[in-house]
Amino acid sequence: MAFNRNWLSDWSKRVRLDIDTDKIDTTISGFPLLINLDGTDGITSVDIAQNIKDELGIPNDFSDTFTGADGDWDDNKWARSQPGSSYVQIENNKATGYSITAGANSYLHFNTYNQWYITGSAYNIDFNLGYDSGNTDSTYWFIYIYVRSVSDPSNHRQEARFIYNPSVYGAETPLRSQCVTRCNGGNVGGSAETSNVTTFNARLIRSGTTFTSYYDIGDGWVESLSTVCATFPTDGVEIAVIFYNYDINDTTAVLWCDEIIRNSSSATYFYYLPKRIAVTDSDGFTQLPVEVERWDHWNKSYVLWTKTQTITASGTASNKLYLYYDADKTENTDYIGDVGSAVGRSVWDENFKGVWHLSEDPTGGANCIIDSTARLNHGTPANMAADDDITAKIYKGLDFDGVDDEVDFGAEADFDVTDNFTVECLMKSSLVQGDYSRMVGKEIAGANRQFDLGFGPGGYLRFYGDYDGGGQWSSNYNGNYADNLWHYLGGSFNTEDKVRLMVDDDETSATLTDITLSKSEVELQIGRTASVTNPYTGVLDEVRFSNIARSTAWRKATYYTCFDNLIIYSNEENYPPMHIVGTVHDKYGFPMTEICNVIVSDLDGDFVASDVTENDGTFDIGVPAPADEKFIVTFYRQGHYRLDEDIAGAVFLTPTIS
Repeated sequence: MAFNRNWLSDWSKRVRLDIDTDKIDTTISGFPLLINLDGTDGITSVDIAQNIKDELGIPNDFSDTFTGADGDWDDNKWARSQPGSSYVQIENNKATGYSITAGANSYLHFNTYNQWYITGSAYNIDFNLGYDSGNTDSTYWFIYIYVRSVSDPSNHRQEARFIYNPSVYGAETPLRSQCVTRCNGGNVGGSAETSNVTTFNARLIRSGTTFTSYYDIGDGWVESLSTVCATFPTDGVEIAVIFYNYDINDTTAVLWCDEIIRNSSSATYFYYLPKRIAVTDSDGFTQLPVEVERWDHWNKSYVLWTKTQTITASGTASNKLYLYYDADKTENTDYIGDVGSAVGRSVWDENFKGVWHLSEDPTGGANCIIDSTARLNHGTPANMAADDDITAKIYKGLDFDGVDDEVDFGAEADFDVTDNFTVECLMKSSLVQGDYSRMVGKEIAGANRQFDLGFGPGGYLRFYGDYDGGGQWSSNYNGNYADNLWHYLGGSFNTEDKVRLMVDDDETSATLTDITLSKSEVELQIGRTASVTNPYTGVLDEVRFSNIARSTAWRKATYYTCFDNLIIYSNEENYPPMHIVGTVHDKYGFPMTEICNVIVSDLDGDFVASDVTENDGTFDIGVPAPADEKFIVTFYRQGHYRLDEDIAGAVFLTPTIS
C-alpha cells in the first residue's frame, strides 16, 4: 500500500476546516474562501486564533548583547529592512548598520513589528548606541531607538536619539544625544547634550502613565526627561532601531547598537513568529495559496483568503481543508503572502478584474486602495478622511458621507465590458440619499449608464443599466435595506438569459430584452458615480468586479463565506513529529565518516523526504507518517548518486516519535 500523505511534512499542529456543503448548490472551482479567525469571540468548538497565538507567541526575554561571528544575524529574533546597498549584521559583537549608498537618503532598521511585544504598562530598558566612523563628510546622520505603542506607534512612543548634524550644532560639537517622549502625536523633548563622544547609553522607563528617560555619556546616569502621558495605550509596546544617513559622500558610515537589556519590571515579553502557517487541500498535503488581509497577533485576529481547488455539493470528503501552524517552521513565503504580493494575487482567478478589501487609509493618495488581483486596478479616494477607514464586516471598510466621498478606479479597459460581468459588495447603511444611492457604478450625467448597483426609493436594492440600443435593464430586490445591517449584494449580467441580483443568500432576476450593454468609457467608482447625483451614505466592504457572469452557487457561497457561515472548525490535531533515525555503515559494519545522501521512500518507491548524514554516519529525517508505517531508506556517498559496494545499501525502517 502506498504511503498515506495526509499530513504536511512534519508540521506539528493543524485544524480541519470542513466546508458546509448544505450551502453549496453546485460544484465550484477556484473559489476564494475566507478563513476569519478572531480570538475575541471564539469559533465553534475551539478558538483557533488563540491556538495560533499560543503556538506562535513565545514568552521570552528580548535582551541581546549581539554576540556572534562577524556577518551573522538572527532574522528570527530581529527583522531587518535592507533597502539598496545598506545592511545590518553582527560586527565586533555589535548590531552594526552600514549605510553606504552615496548621495541618497539611506536608511535601514531592524525592528520588532508584529514580533516582539511587551505587555502591560511597565518596562525598563537599557541600550547602548554609537559609531565606529561618523562619516564627517555626511550632512546628517542619526540612530534612533523607539519603544512605541503597538496600537498607535506614530503618536505614542519613547525615543532615544544619537545625532550628528554639524550644520545645526556647529562643526566643533556636531553631536547630540537626546531623549524624547511622543504623547498623543506631540513631542516632549528632553535636554539635548553637546558631546563628541562616540557612544551613548540610554535608559527608557515606563511606570503607569509616567515616562522617564536617562542618558549616560560617560559621567553617570542623568535624567533627561520625565513626563506623564495619560493617553498612552496599555496594550503593549514594541522596539525598533533605525539607522539613517542623509546625503552620504563616502562609504565609511558605520553605526551600531549594542546591549539592549531588559531590566526588572512587571512586564511580560513575547516573541511572535509571523505567518508560520500553511493551508492545504483535503489531502492534507497539497498547499493552497493564502492572501493575508490581517495578521494581528496582539488582538488574536487573522483574516486569510485561500483559493480552493474544487468544492462540491455532494458532501464528500473533498470538501475540507487543513490549517497548519508550527513555531519551528520558517515563514512560509512560497504560499503565504500579504495583500498585493504575488502569492496573495494568485488567490483570485483571472476573471476577477478587481478585488478591493478597502482596508487601507483613504488619505494615502493616488492608488492607495489596493487591488488584490494581478490586474493592479488600484483606487484613488477623493474627499475622504483617515477616520473614514473603520471597522467593517471583514476587518476594515470605508465609510462614505453621502456628500462627496468616493473612490475612483479609473476608466480601465478591464471594466468596459459589453456582455457578461459580475459586481459584488458588502454594504451597511441606514439612509437612502434622495430617491437613489449609487454604491458601485459607471455612469455619466445625461449619458448612457453602463451599470449601477445601489438603492432605489424606499430602500429597495437594484442592479441596473442601459442597453446599447436604448432602454434600461434592471433587477430589483424589494424591501427596505437601509436598515443599518450588513448585506451582501451580487449583481450578475448574463447575455444568455438574465440579469440577476443576489441579496444575502436570496436572488431575484429579470429576463433581458437585448444582449448588448451600453459601453461607458468612464471611471468605475464607489460611493458615487460621475453623475455626482445621489451619492451613497454608509459603509462599503469587499467590492469585486469580474468579467464573467458568476453563477448563483458562486455568489451564494460568497455571501456565506463573507458572513463566516461556510466553514465548520474542528478541534486542534497535535501529532508529535515523526522521524526516521539511523546510521549509515560501510560494508564492514563501521559508521560512514564520509557525508552520505539519505533518501526516504514509501513502500511503493515514491519519494517522501531526504537529508544528509552527520560526520559519524547518523541521520534524523522528519516524515509525515503514523508511527507504524515502514519506509524504504536508501543511502549513497555524496557525488556518486548511486548505490556502491562500500555502503550497506537500503533498509526498511519505522519512524519514531521525536
